[in-house]
Amino acid sequence: MSKTKTTMRKIILPIVLFGLCVSFYVHNHMKVRSVFRDAEKAFQYKNYSQALIYANEAEKILGQWTLFTSYLKIQCLYALSDMNNFESVHVQSLYEETNKYIKQIDILQIDHVSTGDRNLIYTIKKKFRAMKIEERHAPGFFEAKKAYDTKDYYLAVSLWQTLAHKGNTWAMRHLGLLYRSIRKTKQSEYWYHKAVENGNLQAMHDLQTFDSRQGLAFLTQSSSIMLDTLRGGQIEINQFRSRNSNSISMREQKNTFNILLKKTLNF
Repeated sequence: MSKTKTTMRKIILPIVLFGLCVSFYVHNHMKVRSVFRDAEKAFQYKNYSQALIYANEAEKILGQWTLFTSYLKIQCLYALSDMNNFESVHVQSLYEETNKYIKQIDILQIDHVSTGDRNLIYTIKKKFRAMKIEERHAPGFFEAKKAYDTKDYYLAVSLWQTLAHKGNTWAMRHLGLLYRSIRKTKQSEYWYHKAVENGNLQAMHDLQTFDSRQGLAFLTQSSSIMLDTLRGGQIEINQFRSRNSNSISMREQKNTFNILLKKTLNF
């Protein structure tokens, strides 16, 4: 009799455990679907911050990354991001999530992603390429920024110069920013100009604050190089060059450049 009970327990226990696992899975799956629907609804109503919270919650309940939650997060982050603000928290998160999405598609060899989804990912990737945002992830870059924030300028200069000499345009831009903050104008202009010559859009934007016509003239030249490289067109460039004359006010020239810069970022 005892042997029969033992045998029954051995049979029943796995069944019970299996049933509990299935029940837990079904419950979790239903909860994830419910939260994800809330995320989609919030997104439709353009409540992107709430949609992002729901999407993160769905991913947390599921306990793993999925293509669907990731794409919704990308949509939310893109809607929340100001692509003219190079150091925005949302821009950084968007960069990381987009990279993860692209890598997973390559690893899993997924070929059924819709054309619309691919177009959005391609647009974001193209903008990040223009922003050269990957350079901000180079070893030593954030260590230098921490040093700069704590006013350890010697360490910051050392780290950023090492990167700058390797062609890192964000390091060049930050050197320009650093030297400007300690009022070393010549060094600041040198590194800002190097950054612009090598295609850093943030440095180009920073240079709008220069008050001298010499600085603006350099800005005009640099904007032509950048627009030619990124957009491949000559119409706006020629228009900008023709407007850059002594008969036009400094403010008007800067406004013209600012429009072209925004058009470059949103091509």
